[in-house]
Amino acid sequence: MQTMKRTVLSGVVLAALVAAAPAFADTMANFTIDVPGGTTYTFSLPSNPTVSGSMPNYFDVSGVAITITGYGTQTGTTYFSNTVGFGDGGLAIYGLTPGTLDLDYLGPVLFTGSVTDPTFTAGTFTLENDGDPENAADDATVNIMLTPEPGTLVLLGLGLLCLAGAMRRRLPEMGRVAFR
Repeated sequence: MQTMKRTVLSGVVLAALVAAAPAFADTMANFTIDVPGGTTYTFSLPSNPTVSGSMPNYFDVSGVAITITGYGTQTGTTYFSNTVGFGDGGLAIYGLTPGTLDLDYLGPVLFTGSVTDPTFTAGTFTLENDGDPENAADDATVNIMLTPEPGTLVLLGLGLLCLAGAMRRRLPEMGRVAFR
């Protein structure tokens, strides 16, 4: 009977690990861009995104779902720069529905690594208008928060449960508490 319990428990743990393994891969970078006048742009990308295209001084990620205050969710392309020619870095969002304002800002580099293998940097950054009159506002504040994917937290919880179970089995019989 005890062997059967262990076999079933081992099978359940193995199945949970296999099911959750694809979710373990990434941390998400959650972007919040506040522009004067109360408009906020929010979107999430993997902290180490798959680049859609790159040039020596920038990379882009297309098909990004961007939520804009007063306009709902739209799909656009985000560009991230790393060159002095664009300030020291910057951020641009293009391809939004007509009637909304694209963003094009200069400022600090928002990632480390190369334009073909970037990793976003957590923090709060101030970006300046590049002088384009079609920009949403003069300056913007970008907040990048890195959070683990939910699957990563599930794996952590499962690991802690397995450790608790292993520790419980090793306790002497007299020190055990019955959970019945």
